[in-house]
Amino acid sequence: MYTKSIFSNNNFIKKKSLKSIFYTHFKLLSIPIKIINRSSPLSKPILLCLITLITFSVNHLAAKKEDVPFRWGAAYDFMAPRIGGLSSVNLDASLSYGQFKHTLFLAHININDDHLTDESFCKDNLNGFGYRFEIFSHKETKNWSAGLLLMYSMHDVTTVHNKQEGSFNTIMVGVPLGYTWVLWDRVTINPNISILVPITNRTVTIGSDKEKQAPWGLEPGIRIGYRF
Repeated sequence: MYTKSIFSNNNFIKKKSLKSIFYTHFKLLSIPIKIINRSSPLSKPILLCLITLITFSVNHLAAKKEDVPFRWGAAYDFMAPRIGGLSSVNLDASLSYGQFKHTLFLAHININDDHLTDESFCKDNLNGFGYRFEIFSHKETKNWSAGLLLMYSMHDVTTVHNKQEGSFNTIMVGVPLGYTWVLWDRVTINPNISILVPITNRTVTIGSDKEKQAPWGLEPGIRIGYRF
């Protein structure tokens, strides 16, 4: 979808739509925002950073004299089957314009033995969702990119030491880095890596065992997507 077909001769409609975009993305963040407010002393700087990024991207778009195309997209990240097998999925839904991209993602990953630590869990089934904001080096949302992500994940686990079963939730922040190729103006190929840091429940109690999460992690992946 392109702004030209909607806003071509009406600046008022264009400004109203830009406000609507900002409001939509803020509402999409409302669930993890509420969770962070209850759970983490780092909530204020994280929220300030996310809101600043969204405000910057919308204001940058509003300052453009020419119409900027809006592109909806969907993608599948092969990071999920890499660490969890074929039953695991990581799906993206995105809105991009100019150099900016906003993404909601959903993950279900049954982490396999090769990616579990010997010190903590022998089983970790993860379900999570989150928001990712990226800035690209090219005005058509391609080439190099960097950004910020926020993820809320729920884990069903079994501990290594005493085989205790239980569950816990955690919030992670991260920095996604990547490079995107675009084929035929539709298909996207995005090798990427994310630096992830848990900010809540770094130490969890499962039954009689007390386990520590890794202080940080690197997760490489390859996203294949389609832009409408």
